Amino acid sequence: MKKLNLFLSAAFIMCASVMFSQFSQTLPVGLDDCCSVPQVDECIGCTVSQQPFVARGATVNESWLIQNNLSHNAVVVQFGMGNYSEITQNDFDNDADVDQNGNYNHSVILQSGNRNDQDLDQDGESNYSYQEVFTDSYDNEGEVDQDGNWNTAFQFQRYDFNDADIDQEGNGNYAEQNQTGIYWSGGNDAHIDQDGNKNVAQQMQTIDFGSSGDNDADAHQDGYNNTSKETQYAENGGDNDSDVDQDNPFEDRVGNLACVDQTADGGDNDSDIDQDGYRNEAVVSQTATGHHADNDSDIDQDGNFNGAWVTQTATNGENDSDIDQHGNNNFAMVSQSLSGSGSDNNSDIHQDNNNNQAWVIQTGSNGVDNDSDIHQDGFGIAIVVQDGDGVENDSDIDQNGVNNIACVNQYGTDGSNNSDIMQTGYGGLDNFVSVDQNSGGGNNDSDITQDGNNNYACVKQTASSGADNYVNGTQTGDNNSYTVTQTGNSTLSF
Repeated sequence: MKKLNLFLSAAFIMCASVMFSQFSQTLPVGLDDCCSVPQVDECIGCTVSQQPFVARGATVNESWLIQNNLSHNAVVVQFGMGNYSEITQNDFDNDADVDQNGNYNHSVILQSGNRNDQDLDQDGESNYSYQEVFTDSYDNEGEVDQDGNWNTAFQFQRYDFNDADIDQEGNGNYAEQNQTGIYWSGGNDAHIDQDGNKNVAQQMQTIDFGSSGDNDADAHQDGYNNTSKETQYAENGGDNDSDVDQDNPFEDRVGNLACVDQTADGGDNDSDIDQDGYRNEAVVSQTATGHHADNDSDIDQDGNFNGAWVTQTATNGENDSDIDQHGNNNFAMVSQSLSGSGSDNNSDIHQDNNNNQAWVIQTGSNGVDNDSDIHQDGFGIAIVVQDGDGVENDSDIDQNGVNNIACVNQYGTDGSNNSDIMQTGYGGLDNFVSVDQNSGGGNNDSDITQDGNNNYACVKQTASSGADNYVNGTQTGDNNSYTVTQTGNSTLSF
């Protein structure tokens, strides 16, 4: 009788049941502190607290919880090495909370039904977490907090009002969140925060199957050699919003990489990337289809040897790109393509200090306006290519310093070309300008100002019958030269 009482007392401590429920539990005989708890019916709760038992020199903690039907609540607390916890909850009002403290922890949470809530906290090394809502459900919320190195966290959510959060501290960690909203989804919201080096954050969000909700993802990484990838797809007027913040304080270490891929059908794409440090790279790809569907990209990089690439494609919408780089040896490239009427390509690049490069390629049709603005302090290279049918091309380049190169190529049919280049400051020495304009029916207008010595400017303009070419050139200093070639009506001013 005493043995039976001890057995029942231990069972009560480790796995608590709620009244009016079918309850079965199995505690294996031996020193392994294991617990298996299947439960059915309503208002079922289970709390498992396990302390490490040492069996033949090993520490083994295990827990299995299965809950079906309504109003579930499961809490598992484990201490020691080699812990394992698995929770399966079916139907409505699921709530799971797992707290593992030790090494080699492993946790799996599977939920179906509505109003799912997951919370996992792991402290130790080589932790692994997998959380999934595996049926069409709404009001899903998942949270993972891991502290240590080489941790892995997965969260998968489906249907409506998805909210996922992963927080990792340490090196070599991997975090992945996948959210799919369907059938009038209220949207997806995902967040990853990683503090350490060589971490990877990946977030994928999808709104489809007739839904019109929004995707919202943000990632923050502090350290070097980190990678963040955001992939978003939205249908039926849904918007995509991505925010990535990376900080690399080490000048002699590999920088961070941020990749954003956004596709919206009838909605807008918005990407914001902020990178601080050295050797960082930002890559943005945006596609927007439908009337008034816009792309907006903002990249801010502070440091040396950074690179930014932006590709935007829109139909009957607008492309806007803003790149701001502070430091030396930075590179920026923007490619914008737009079809439809009454829409614009807008690119703004600002680069401080020396050895910077800026490239802009813009194409459009049916009354689209191409607008490019490049400002460089120090000696740099600026190249602009604008092309379209029935478009107005407008390029503005401002360079301060010596050994600057500015090249502008503008082409179009039934449109006009406008180029304004200014090279001044710091003595304005050995600067080069090349402008090639072919309007095919509209006017060509080139304005060049160079201040200093040994500067060179070359302008070539071609205008069809009834169109005009305008050149306004200003050079101050010694040993400067200016070459102009015009086809069509010509107006020169020097």
